[in-house]
Amino acid sequence: DFRKRFMWRLVLLFLLGLVHTLFYDGDILTIFGVLGFALVLLYRRRTPFLVILCLLCLMQPVNVMDALARAGMAEGWPHSSGWFLPDSPAAGPSREFLYAGGSWEEAAWWNLTRGQVGKWQFFLLSGRIWQTLGLFILGMLAGRWRLFADAPGKRVLFLRLLAVSLLLFLSLLAVRTLLVPLTSSPAGSDLRHLVLQWENLSYVAAFVSGAVLLFSRPGLHLPSDLLSSTGKCTLTCYVTQTLIFTFLFFGWGLGLARSMGPWICLCSAVAVFCLQAWVCRQWLKHFLYGPLEWLWRTATMCRMQPFIRK
Repeated sequence: DFRKRFMWRLVLLFLLGLVHTLFYDGDILTIFGVLGFALVLLYRRRTPFLVILCLLCLMQPVNVMDALARAGMAEGWPHSSGWFLPDSPAAGPSREFLYAGGSWEEAAWWNLTRGQVGKWQFFLLSGRIWQTLGLFILGMLAGRWRLFADAPGKRVLFLRLLAVSLLLFLSLLAVRTLLVPLTSSPAGSDLRHLVLQWENLSYVAAFVSGAVLLFSRPGLHLPSDLLSSTGKCTLTCYVTQTLIFTFLFFGWGLGLARSMGPWICLCSAVAVFCLQAWVCRQWLKHFLYGPLEWLWRTATMCRMQPFIRK
């Protein structure tokens, strides 16, 4: 039974996320470290129960109730925007001021205190918390159903999933575009935000289906050659991207965010990712894991794990 070890692994992930938070308040590892415990509680549940719970989470129940309350169809429902004080700990010029001209110590302390409160508030108000939990459950179901086992033999299934999810994504995108004139009203804004969450979900389904079809195509090794090494060092890449870009953009580093436009930022991100992909590929020629992956694995098992490739 791996559940106890898995919970220890989640604690380690949360602690790693706190270290990562010293540089960036939008860290996702602490969120994953907390929500992962839900999988331990749900692991023994029957599949029909998990399917219903997954669908409820992915439907964004809080946002649905918010939209119904604005439309006068859910009387007594307290709108989620009132769940927190109006002066959000993450609001105001303090965050931007610290990132633009504050020291690293000031930014790190803000990230660990007010930044964490603001991050969790954002996840609750935006619906990200429910979508993340729903995707966690969906991943567990995919493992039960062996959805990705023998992917080349399931090309028809993934082609259908790609077609349906892509059509749904384009339809929701069109609906959200039509709702733009209504965003001046609270009810229209809530409805557009709800449609956006479903649009993101359908986009993810289309992206995953397309990726599976691309990677499982016989004779097409380019995607695997470019991305497989990076995928094996995902945690290391995630943290090092933060270290690189916070140093480039924030005031305690080079402070280039003031002079770099969106296109330069995009090109920089692509360049850094390509560099990471090359470094990961060279690294894995000599080592079995990325450095943070090995550290996390060793701490999880509480004993030294093999590291150097023989």
